[in-house]
Amino acid sequence: MKEYYFLKFVQVVILINTFALGFGFIQAIKGRVSLHKKIQGIALIVTFVGVVGLVITVLMGWDYAHITTPARMAVHRCFSTPLFILLIAAAITGIKGKRSVHLPVIYAVIPFWFGALITGWWFFF
Repeated sequence: MKEYYFLKFVQVVILINTFALGFGFIQAIKGRVSLHKKIQGIALIVTFVGVVGLVITVLMGWDYAHITTPARMAVHRCFSTPLFILLIAAAITGIKGKRSVHLPVIYAVIPFWFGALITGWWFFF
C-alpha cells in the first residue's frame, strides 16, 4: 500500500511540476531568461528528487508490480526513459548557454513529457 501512496505523491508533484515548466517556458519566450533559469532549475531538482526517490524505493524492495500491468509499464517507459535522457540534455545545454542545441532538445522533451504524464496518470491512478 505504501507504494500506491508514494506514486500518488509523485503524480501530484509531476502535475505541479508541469505547470512550473510551462510557466518557465513562458518566461523564456518573454525574454526573462534569468527567471526562466530559476524556475527550470527548481523543476529540475524536483524531478531529480522524484526519480531518485523512486529508484531508492525499488532498491529498498518496494513492489510496484501490483499497481499496473507489465504492458502498461512498457508503454509508460517508452515515454519516461527517453524523457529522462532528454531532460538531462536540456539541463546541460541550458546551463552551458548552448541555445542552438537547447531549443531543439526542449521541443523533443515536450511530447515525451506529456506522454509520460498522461500514461502515468492513466496507468497508475
